[in-house]
Amino acid sequence: MEQVAALGIDVGATLLYLVGLDSANRVALSRVEAPSSFSRVLGELQSGTWVAIDAPDEQQNPRHLSDETLAPKFRPARCAEVALGRRGHWVPWVTPVLGIEAPGWMLTGFRIWQMARVSGMRAIEVYPHAAFRVLSPSNALAKKQSPEGVRQRIELLKAAGLQWQAAMKWTHDFLDAAVAAVVARDARSG
Repeated sequence: MEQVAALGIDVGATLLYLVGLDSANRVALSRVEAPSSFSRVLGELQSGTWVAIDAPDEQQNPRHLSDETLAPKFRPARCAEVALGRRGHWVPWVTPVLGIEAPGWMLTGFRIWQMARVSGMRAIEVYPHAAFRVLSPSNALAKKQSPEGVRQRIELLKAAGLQWQAAMKWTHDFLDAAVAAVVARDARSG
């Protein structure tokens, strides 16, 4: 594997979409992995690689239940979800509080976070839709699975300096992983 400086992960219940960037902003890794093979992937990375994961890191006890400035949906949300929302990027879901069953993709995400922590990688949480909105001059985006939405996101990744081979297949999952890698790259560089 080429040296990956920043890795973005789009987490699904049964699949991980990975996009890794080298230090020259080239896509050095683009593949789909089963969550069970993620520890092997981590073993292939350099110790200085930053990892951005499109999934919450853990369930927590609610801290905003009495905050009447929040819509009822967001009162049980994690502090990170509330802070992001107060910056104009509300997530479509909130992570269930401790004791409430989380959806399958979140359970997978919790395992991926644990593996990243154990490996010693510097991991950060990312919400790709918010990242694309921040990159967009107009802050407006078409739906990510529409042809226009895919086109917009590809243009935003190009504007962010990413380089890739023409044969790259840009599904919405790989687009989310790529922008997560951009966030990891930018966090890594300060």
